[in-house]
Amino acid sequence: SERLVAAAATKRLRREEFDIGWKVKSIPRNIDHAGNLPCAVPHGMCCLVFDESTRTVRVAATLEPAAAVNLEYLSTALEVRRREKREPLFS
Repeated sequence: SERLVAAAATKRLRREEFDIGWKVKSIPRNIDHAGNLPCAVPHGMCCLVFDESTRTVRVAATLEPAAAVNLEYLSTALEVRRREKREPLFS
């Protein structure tokens, strides 16, 4: 109907005006942050691996999307935890 077409056009204009909406360029890329790590991240995906014997965590490459970690988010969350002694609040 005309109303739906008009609503879609308005929505499209608002997305452009306020630069909102899903865009491929806004997906965080671990490849940028992984360069600081001592492991190769060939496909840009990495995970956390817990070593029970030493009770330490390390970063490792993964090909499994379900296991992948967003390094930028993790870094921000850990920084908030260290400074504020609380969980981070994201909108």
